[in-house]
Amino acid sequence: MKKIFALNWKRGQEYILEDTDIGYVVIFATAGGDFSGQLNGIIEPVGSGITLCTKDDDNNDVKFDMVLKEENGGYIYSEGNLILNLDPDLEQSMVDGKTVDKSEYYYKGTMRFHTSEERLKFLERKIFTVDAEINKWDGVKMEIYMV
Repeated sequence: MKKIFALNWKRGQEYILEDTDIGYVVIFATAGGDFSGQLNGIIEPVGSGITLCTKDDDNNDVKFDMVLKEENGGYIYSEGNLILNLDPDLEQSMVDGKTVDKSEYYYKGTMRFHTSEERLKFLERKIFTVDAEINKWDGVKMEIYMV
C-alpha cells in the first residue's frame, strides 16, 4: 500500500435523529480542512456525512462525501465508508474535549475518488484504505492509502 495523503477534516453543525427505523442517526456537515502528502490542498466547506449507530452496541457506520480542492485547482469528489467501534465512555470523554489515544478504538474504512482533472485520474477506479483518528470530537485525521 502507498500513502497518498493525510487529511484533516473539520466537523461542522451536527443534527441528531433518535429512534429512526435505522437506529440513532447523527448527520454532520463539513466545515473545511486540508490535506497534504502526494497531493496537497483544502477540503471545501461542502458535503456531509452520516453516522448510523446501532442501539445495542458501540458499532457505528460512518458514511460521508467531501470535495477536495487540490493546490493546482483540480477538484476531487470523495466518498467514504468507515467503521467506528467506540466505547460510550470514551466517546463522552471526546465530547468533553479530552484526547483519547486511537489505540482505544477502531476507526477504519475505505474511500473512493472521482475527478474530471486528467492529471488526477489515477485516483479513480481504485480502492483506498483509511486509518482515522478523532481529534477532540471537532475533527478527524485520516491517513489515506492506495491499495
